[in-house]
Amino acid sequence: MLLLPCTRSKITKSLMETKFKYLLYGTLMGVFLSGLTVVLIGIRPNNQLPAKSSNPSVSNSFTSNTSLTCMDTSTEIDPTTPKLDINLASLEELTSLPGIGDVKAKNIIDFREKYGNFISIDELLYVPGIGESLFQQICNLVVVNSKDNT
Repeated sequence: MLLLPCTRSKITKSLMETKFKYLLYGTLMGVFLSGLTVVLIGIRPNNQLPAKSSNPSVSNSFTSNTSLTCMDTSTEIDPTTPKLDINLASLEELTSLPGIGDVKAKNIIDFREKYGNFISIDELLYVPGIGESLFQQICNLVVVNSKDNT
């Protein structure tokens, strides 16, 4: 089959337009997926705490700035027993809390070293492994002394 010169240039032009469209669509899709990934992962600057979740079932989410209050009254506390200051507590002292073993105590200390002293006990929810139910178990046993927050 013999192609006429004008037909050949039309075919070449059509192929170039198709390649350009694929290149353009691919680039736009890449930019879109990159942006979506950043939004879903929630990239944030180092040493900046995420916002707390307003959904009680999602304790380590990054959605709002609500404060969780200590509602557990089942923990019997002797009023004369001092509460444990989580900014000063050692690994051994933290493991004395119910539900806190060596790993979670180490996570609390690592978190404290990375982000600085706790400002409120609510920030325990940011520590890996501490959810709302564990927080409710220990919230009456811990304190953050404001004079020690530097």
